[in-house]
Amino acid sequence: MFKWSLEDLIRKYKFECDYFVETGTHFGGGIDSALKVGFEKYYSVEMSKDRHMYCVDKYKDFDNVFLFNSDSTSWMQSFIDSVDKRSVFWLDAHGEGGGAPVLDELDIISKNSIKNHTIIIDDIPIYYGDGSVVKQKCLEINKDYNVLLTPNQTRQDY
Repeated sequence: MFKWSLEDLIRKYKFECDYFVETGTHFGGGIDSALKVGFEKYYSVEMSKDRHMYCVDKYKDFDNVFLFNSDSTSWMQSFIDSVDKRSVFWLDAHGEGGGAPVLDELDIISKNSIKNHTIIIDDIPIYYGDGSVVKQKCLEINKDYNVLLTPNQTRQDY
């Protein structure tokens, strides 16, 4: 098992992306990591009102961090057409009762006119076993995507 930080992962795969788009804000670990890498704008959605309000306060001095309180799929459906620049998508939303909406989120991303976003997905083995169904969804967005599934990872940043 190897350790990694989200900041390192975002930095490695940022390429020429201008926006950071996250599902599952939690307490802001993803945004903190992305801020260290540097993007033009940061968008994040959180289902929990308490965690959302915590982050609203945490990032109140940032005019380029935009936070939303909703479930990820409803928000992404209304938001995806606003993504007008290449983005890093950090998909890390989890239902309060379990489960993850990754497949629905990927379907929504596929509707965006930009087909070469960077998509990073957390916890695939927990919710999707070997990840083959997730890989197939990514390749439906862009058949030329380089999909890398890395098992047994331990995040060290939050």
